Amino acid sequence: MISFSKIVKSLSLGFAIFLFVNIVSCSREETRNEKSRLYTNLGTIGNEEVQKLFAQHLNTAKKCSPMGAKKRAIVTGFGPFGGGSLNISGVVIDNMANPAFWPASINTADGNLPDMQQIELRQGMNESADYGGHVTMRQLTIDGIDYDVCLIVLDVLWDLAAAIIVDEAIRFEPNLILMTGQGEYDARFEKGSVNMAVRENGFNADGSTAEHNRPISDYVLKTTPPGEEVMYMKWDNKKLSSATEPTIKDLGFNVVASNTPYSTGSYICNNVSYAVLRALQDQKVELVEGLITLYPRLSTELKAGFFHFPYMDDFSKEQIYNWARVMAMTIHLL
Repeated sequence: MISFSKIVKSLSLGFAIFLFVNIVSCSREETRNEKSRLYTNLGTIGNEEVQKLFAQHLNTAKKCSPMGAKKRAIVTGFGPFGGGSLNISGVVIDNMANPAFWPASINTADGNLPDMQQIELRQGMNESADYGGHVTMRQLTIDGIDYDVCLIVLDVLWDLAAAIIVDEAIRFEPNLILMTGQGEYDARFEKGSVNMAVRENGFNADGSTAEHNRPISDYVLKTTPPGEEVMYMKWDNKKLSSATEPTIKDLGFNVVASNTPYSTGSYICNNVSYAVLRALQDQKVELVEGLITLYPRLSTELKAGFFHFPYMDDFSKEQIYNWARVMAMTIHLL
């Protein structure tokens, strides 16, 4: 006969095993849930600052909105960073947004420049009231095709720039997202993006250092499924490089179709690229440790990629106009 004390011990042991199994099971479930969470971490203050700026941007800033063309494109550039006076990517995009500088209709094969003597070149810098992104809508005809183009100059801020692009894409439903930034010596159509984040500060609209806008982790998105640490652009970068090479050569630069996703770097150009490419997989995107959550439902046909302008600390109106031609060629080719 089994004694009462043995029964109690057996039940106790069984409960302990049940409790242990459930703790392990919950732990594994939390791990699975954790792998579905996509977020960066800028520390408590940095996360909250970006969350606040994004909320203000949503409540006050102009948004991308369709104007009637069948094709739609989002084209972005960045403001100043790293102590530089200007960022060529923001300058090009800002001047494409100016009807006095960039015509509503263009033949990209026409290299003749308009008279720009009376036109003041815009600087590609936002105001604080833009809350991280200045949006301008234009309907442009490029080589006979009409496009609704949403031109956005972004502050160089971790996660805020990415949140603005993804949010605008959800609302605007573009056929193309063309992201641009300032690189090094050559112009470069990037191949991909990686889940890496360098621990360097972002920059405010005026180019000053954003003290708390700095990753405290080494990833863009906290965890991703195996094999998805690298994401590839949704374009043929070799085709684009070949087509734009004559114009870029005339500007005095080489153009490269990157062979590796790692050439995008691990700074904010990579930050926006990786977040946008993840959004194209229709997966929930959580930025700044989940304080910003976006639910993209984007077309599987949407093209997206990142273009690095070469570093230029000085440029003329004519150069900016021809770089804008490169942007127009890229839009049309995609």
